[in-house]
Amino acid sequence: MARRTVAVVVLGLVVLSGAVACDGGREGAANCGTADLSWRVTRTSGDGRDAPAAVLSATNKGAARCALDGYPELNAHVGKAQGTTAKPRPGQGAAARVVLKPGGTVDFPLFYDPYPSGGYCFMDGFLSPSLYVTPPHPAPGDTGAPTELTDAKGRPLPAQVCGDDVLIGPARLR
Repeated sequence: MARRTVAVVVLGLVVLSGAVACDGGREGAANCGTADLSWRVTRTSGDGRDAPAAVLSATNKGAARCALDGYPELNAHVGKAQGTTAKPRPGQGAAARVVLKPGGTVDFPLFYDPYPSGGYCFMDGFLSPSLYVTPPHPAPGDTGAPTELTDAKGRPLPAQVCGDDVLIGPARLR
């Protein structure tokens, strides 16, 4: 009888440890909040249709791992006038959970029209549109953070959105 009880306990521990091992690293990684992240939007050479016009990056500046579970919210607006909120790019599927180690960075490709067609832009660069980012699943009171568009060397650029939409692609760990 004692052997049978020991075998059941050992088997139970093996099953339990297997369940923890299959968790995919979620254990101990709370959702990233604005205080954990440093955001950056970098203009690329893409046309916004086939190749991203920019990349939204988040770096974990905290001391612990944290997770991004979904798409961040990126808002571009000119005062209380024109504005748009990034939407997931059709056909890309759901955003996967990404766990960031301290110092780790994740990139989200941004697809939008950065060039005026026929001389018109929905949010022209000379109007100085503001960019604001909120992490996915923010905690109550987490209102996000402002960021700016830069070139690859970190120099500020005017944020110009010529179409009505900004589409965001799935996360890619660096």
